[in-house]
Amino acid sequence: MMKILFALLLAAALAACSNDRPALQRQLFMIQTERPGVAAQPVAESLRIGRVTMASPFDERALVYRRDDVRYETDIYNQFASDPADMLAGGIAGWLRQSGLFRRIVPPGAAGGADYRLETSVSSFYVDFGAEPPAAVLDIRWRLTREGESGNVLELDCRERVGLKERSPAGAVRAQRQALEQALGKLETALGSARF
Repeated sequence: MMKILFALLLAAALAACSNDRPALQRQLFMIQTERPGVAAQPVAESLRIGRVTMASPFDERALVYRRDDVRYETDIYNQFASDPADMLAGGIAGWLRQSGLFRRIVPPGAAGGADYRLETSVSSFYVDFGAEPPAAVLDIRWRLTREGESGNVLELDCRERVGLKERSPAGAVRAQRQALEQALGKLETALGSARF
């Protein structure tokens, strides 16, 4: 009888403890780029958006925070709603479609040929809380080739750092979006002056 009473009291105590803390809710975020301004004159017929490769740990859905010079952490309660490489590829395709630089954009994974191919690699995509003020950091490299050829038509490295206006997961994602848009603006400028 004492064992049963002890078990019931222990269960009641554990239940009371678990109700004192609010449950952590998982939040999902998307980065969708918005290109301002009017479309440019086309410089080439078609572009295929190739695969976006991302260095680890930035290839996971969880937001990544840099805490100091050696410590990074992932936020399992605040994540991207889709694979970050796919999300960035969609943002790149949307931006370049709106730019008007190419008559046709072939999104990643779509069937059909194109005259040019854009490959993207991301070596850093995180929020830096190890510095003041905190900022979103993006290191991205683009490589444009003529389809079927190995030489580069264009190669561009961008490092973007955008301060957080709001110290929250949503503020972090907004700064990451702005960093991507700044890099895409530089890519667009470079493509507009490239020799096709």
